[in-house]
Amino acid sequence: MEAEIDKETRRKIKKSVKNILQGEGANLYVLNEKSVREKASSDLNLDLNQPSYKKLVSRYVGDFLIQEKSKPRISEKPMK
Repeated sequence: MEAEIDKETRRKIKKSVKNILQGEGANLYVLNEKSVREKASSDLNLDLNQPSYKKLVSRYVGDFLIQEKSKPRISEKPMK
């Protein structure tokens, strides 16, 4: 059975993941879930390699990428 993750810890993990993915020099073509998880683990001083944390980080990375994909790009021309 996986451990329950409290709301505050979830919030901190989500914020850390978002900061890593949006950070200066963040390259979404190079970053992967493992590198994001390792950086967030270091930032939060928390072992995010446990299965319940892995799933949570994976979901947050996926959510972020979906959100980014749905944003209009500056180079895209608006449809008339």
